Amino acid sequence: MCEICYVDEAIKGKIIARNSEFHKVASSPFGEDDEVGMLNLIDADSRTAILRRADPTKVYDLSVDHFIGMPGWTGAGDQPYQIWMTHTPQGEIVGDSMKKGKDANSLVAYSGDGISMYTHCGTHIDTFNHFGYDGAIFNNFTAHDHLGSRVWRKCGAEKQPPIFARGILLDIAAMHGVATLEPSHAIGEKDLVDCLKHQKTQLRSGDVVLIRTGQMHLWPDSAFVMNTPGSIGRARSSWRRTAPSPSAPTISPWSRRRPPIRSISSPCTPICLPKQACRSSKSCNSTNWQPTRSGNSPSSAPA
Repeated sequence: MCEICYVDEAIKGKIIARNSEFHKVASSPFGEDDEVGMLNLIDADSRTAILRRADPTKVYDLSVDHFIGMPGWTGAGDQPYQIWMTHTPQGEIVGDSMKKGKDANSLVAYSGDGISMYTHCGTHIDTFNHFGYDGAIFNNFTAHDHLGSRVWRKCGAEKQPPIFARGILLDIAAMHGVATLEPSHAIGEKDLVDCLKHQKTQLRSGDVVLIRTGQMHLWPDSAFVMNTPGSIGRARSSWRRTAPSPSAPTISPWSRRRPPIRSISSPCTPICLPKQACRSSKSCNSTNWQPTRSGNSPSSAPA
C-alpha cells in the first residue's frame, strides 16, 4: 500500500480499524474518553495548513435541498421531511397569537415555520452513536451508562470538531466507465486500490475521502434510496486498516449534480461545521468545498 498512501509508524498505531474485530465495537487508541476517532488527526496545525491553501473565491455546495417529497429513509417507519408555516402575516392579523392587536400585526408582517424530519435525511454526517454492537457503540460506551431519555451523552455531533482537511474523491463510477454503479454494487479493496492507481492519487494522513458511486444521477427520484451501490464489504474494512483518512464520519449524499465539479483540477477543502447545540446521531448541515491553490490532481476534487 506504500505507493498509494503514506502511513508512518507513528500514524499506524492511531488507525482505529487496524485493531478492529468483526462484530465488535472498536476501541480508540486516543484514550478511553475519546468520542471522535480519526478526527483526532485533524488538529489546529492541519487546519491552519489547509486553510492557507484554500481559494475562498470558489465554493462548491455539495448539500441537497430539503423539500416535501424528497427522497429519505422511511423504511423503518420514520417520518419524511415536512415543513409548514406556523405563523403568517394575515394569520397573525386574524388570530393575534401574541395579543398585540391588529395595528401591530399589520405593521409587522410576521412569518414563521417549523420542520420535522428523520435525521437520516439529506446531506449529513453519521456519528459514532448511530450504530453499534450489543448495546455498545464506539470506544465501548454503552446504552446502559450513556444513553439518556432523549439523546446519547457520548459521541454526538456536538463533539465533532470543525473538519477542515484535504478532500479526496475516489470516482469509482468513472473508473468503471458508467454514470452510476449497478444496484447493490459492493465497493471492496480492489475498487479502492484500483481507483487510487487509476487517478494517480496518493492518500495522506488526515485526508477526508469521498467515494463517488454516481447515485446522485437518480436524485430526486425515490429510487435514489433503493438498492444503493457502495455497500461496505469486509474487504473494504480490511483495506481501511491501512488507510490514513478519518473513516467514521461520512458525508452523504456524496455529490450534487450541479456544478460539473469533475472539471476542477485542484484539491478541495471540505468545511464541515457540526452544530454545537445538537446531540444527534447526525450532523445535518451544509457541506462546502473550496479548491486549494497549489494542487494539480483532478482526483482531489469532489463530483
